[in-house]
Amino acid sequence: MVQKLLLIILLAYPHVAFGSLMAKIINDFPVCKNILCFERDLGYSSLQKIQIDKEISSLISAIPLLKYYSEALNQQGIPGYYAFIPLIESSNLPTAVSSAGASGVWQLMPSTAFDGGIFYHNSYDYRHDLYLSTMVAVRHIKILDEKYFGNLAIVLAAYNWGGANVDRLLKKFNNTDDFFLNLPEETKSYIRKFYRINNNLQTINFSHPIWSYPDVHYLMTVTKKDNLNDILYNNNKISSFLNPIGFHRNFYVVPTENFNKYYQHNVNVKSNSKTVVKSKQNKCFFDDSYQTSYIIKSTDTVISLSKLLGKDELLINKNYVRDGKLKVGMVIRMSSKKLDSSCF
Repeated sequence: MVQKLLLIILLAYPHVAFGSLMAKIINDFPVCKNILCFERDLGYSSLQKIQIDKEISSLISAIPLLKYYSEALNQQGIPGYYAFIPLIESSNLPTAVSSAGASGVWQLMPSTAFDGGIFYHNSYDYRHDLYLSTMVAVRHIKILDEKYFGNLAIVLAAYNWGGANVDRLLKKFNNTDDFFLNLPEETKSYIRKFYRINNNLQTINFSHPIWSYPDVHYLMTVTKKDNLNDILYNNNKISSFLNPIGFHRNFYVVPTENFNKYYQHNVNVKSNSKTVVKSKQNKCFFDDSYQTSYIIKSTDTVISLSKLLGKDELLINKNYVRDGKLKVGMVIRMSSKKLDSSCF
């Protein structure tokens, strides 16, 4: 009887058995009760299983950052599952920039960043600073979480669409299905994607590799005053990816020894789907070799950017020009002509 009870506990709570980071993050994930969550069940067709496998693989690639985010969230007394936001917002790319002006892994708008103390300085967009942007985003989420009494779907709507817009809609429809139905399509999709992460995790058994990653520090925030091995700071592609604006500030993020163990494990993880295995697989965590970042300079013109990016001049004007001038200092992600298969 005791053995049977223990087995039930281990199956129900995998983090008890493995110290699993992912299980700890989703342990308090709330049940979705709004109309956006009730999508048509296709019985998990082959195509669905392939898609789920891809999304679970992306979660495995995000393990170190998920730990970093969830710890910052927990320190502020808010649930760790908000750590999934950067995955949806930017695919965890520090240099990601949207046409609306949002930037960084958390896709902070200029006003949100400014309110949190982040701004341009010496041509650097400090929203790309992983440490600073995470601290500001976490404080912003805490405000939203407290304001909307922990209602995850409404917090997500406010984060994506803006608190003022959500407040106006709530005033009209309160927290009802009508409220969710009247959200912009982009915001509806955003909420569905967030909940789908949890749903996908519920479809896989506890023998899946994703449950095996322990709740340990994979990344850490350090200062230049810390007496650490120079390899953490110099000639390291991982550190460069984590700190895309260079080492021009007090805090920056570097991998730990646990990351090395994670990386050794992760490169050997195989997809369960043969179809996915046949597709192009990135073996390198934080591998941005397929894209590079370009910072708009004062000497750039619409014509030169059009040639550089391979985009029509009308698109350049629409996305990168304000008041007749190029937005100097804006970081653009573009395809890299040179592919590097090495992570370091």
